[in-house]
Amino acid sequence: MENIMEITVIIITSLLIIMGIVAIDYSIRTWIDKVNGSVVLKRWLIWLRVVIPIVAIVMIDLNYSDATDIWGRLTGYSVEISIACYFIVHVHDKLFVYATDCMALVVMLFNISVYFPAVPNYQDFGRLLLSLFGVLLTIFINHLIYSYDVFKIRSRVRFFVIICLYSMSWWSILSLNQTFSGYDLLAQMVASIVNISIILSLDLVFRKQLESLTHEIDADFLTQIGNRKAFEFAFQQLFNKYEKRQHDWYLVMLDIDDFKQINDQFGHIVGDTALRRLSKEVNLQLYDLQLDASFFRIGGEEFAILLTHIDESHLPQIIEQLKTTVGRIDVTTNGEQSVKISISMGVAKYQNHDNSAAVLYERADSYLYAAKKDGKNSVNYEGNKLIK
Repeated sequence: MENIMEITVIIITSLLIIMGIVAIDYSIRTWIDKVNGSVVLKRWLIWLRVVIPIVAIVMIDLNYSDATDIWGRLTGYSVEISIACYFIVHVHDKLFVYATDCMALVVMLFNISVYFPAVPNYQDFGRLLLSLFGVLLTIFINHLIYSYDVFKIRSRVRFFVIICLYSMSWWSILSLNQTFSGYDLLAQMVASIVNISIILSLDLVFRKQLESLTHEIDADFLTQIGNRKAFEFAFQQLFNKYEKRQHDWYLVMLDIDDFKQINDQFGHIVGDTALRRLSKEVNLQLYDLQLDASFFRIGGEEFAILLTHIDESHLPQIIEQLKTTVGRIDVTTNGEQSVKISISMGVAKYQNHDNSAAVLYERADSYLYAAKKDGKNSVNYEGNKLIK
């Protein structure tokens, strides 16, 4: 009974630590978003986001290392793995990635120095190889998440597989510790998967709450997609995140052709209906294509899409599908007349020489102008006609 109570206290404490870490991180993220003028303060806050998980992991390790019960120490490791995974997903800082890589290597070397026998047998060498595999897998997953944001995917199966692999990699490293049985390691591997799922689910809940709180402010009154203010914020955030990094992302600007003529000929009600229909259909198409995309109305009949994690070879097909979707839209007037709409698009890919978000925006805007000048219902990608 006493052991059950001790285990219960350990689990509750672990969950409270995880919830506290998520809450603190969200507070810092909010401060970073609000700091616009001071580059120095923003840099310090970003560094704070990197330091906090490292300090938390060290403190948890010191706290649980004194635990007499082996389950307590294992639970401490499980919480540390969960925190490392959470911040690898969200911090996107090379320093933290390298720090986590070093942590994995240090843990393996420490376990070798303490637990690897002077006269090893085949089983000992098997544990050593498993631990080395765990270090390599941990480093690979750390850099995979950092480079490609693999957690921003809609496939829950793939999402779960990555969590399982991350948990397995760390517990493979810890397998050198011969005081842990195979059952202990397997049980804590499952516990780590549960903890990581909890911490990322909490993050999702917080994010949904923030989105619901800001929706009224950031939503366009007519179309209910993001407005100009939301676009400028998201665009700058994306630029800051991937500045000087080898990561493909795109700004797509699109404009309804001859929209003024539609308003003048059929009235503003038909024009407003066209704007709402386009917003709805394009949003649905972006979702159906399972793209990491954000869609905004930035003024009048002008819209913008932020696209990330897309291979350049797939871009023409995506653009064609969006144009086809818009081309199928029929807006019916009071006189039962069917009005078709078309769009022109300007697409700019982020380049390392784009030294500000404004430079990238101006390029995309110039490509949109070129597409309109080229006869409308066309796409200009980086100064070249993509689709007509």
